[in-house]
Amino acid sequence: MNKRPRSIYHKLLAATLFISGTLPLASPVFAEGTAAGTAISNTANATYENPNAPGTTINTTSNTVNVTVAEVAGITISSSGVTNVSGGSVKVGDQLNYTYTVTNVGNDPTRFRIPNLAAVTGPATVSGSLSISTDGGKTWTPITGTEVITNSVPAGGSILVQVPITVAAGAKANDVISVKLGDTPGDAQNQLRNPNG
Repeated sequence: MNKRPRSIYHKLLAATLFISGTLPLASPVFAEGTAAGTAISNTANATYENPNAPGTTINTTSNTVNVTVAEVAGITISSSGVTNVSGGSVKVGDQLNYTYTVTNVGNDPTRFRIPNLAAVTGPATVSGSLSISTDGGKTWTPITGTEVITNSVPAGGSILVQVPITVAAGAKANDVISVKLGDTPGDAQNQLRNPNG
């Protein structure tokens, strides 16, 4: 029995496995910070020794793999503080402005749908329309309808949303007033838009 061909096949198999082991496996493309629509190409090069002619190197180049970065949408909402319009300590009848930063954490420009709606718990009620600011809080635009759809916000960009509330009668020291902007069940990720705000 001739063992040489089997030995050659083992060496070729080892070379193939070595080359395969150095190439990335096919998987979803996650290019953090890379804009949607960006084309990425990759070519792998390998050099190995010819098992039939020791000392003779063989160079090989893979096919070029082209991938286009997909558009990934995402937003985060974070609290940016509370101000008392009247100043001083908080008392019954005072208007408090709860401010939130809404940030585009996706990789493509997007528009935000901001409902004129927020939920309040504790001794207070929403008092008037919510407002948005696209210039870092220098100017505020009230939401006059049930919602506003913003202009395009670049990836990494943000807007501010302000919720005005009035402290209700019967509020006492150390009462907690909470305001919730948006409705993501359990703060979970990848949720569909909720039409009720």
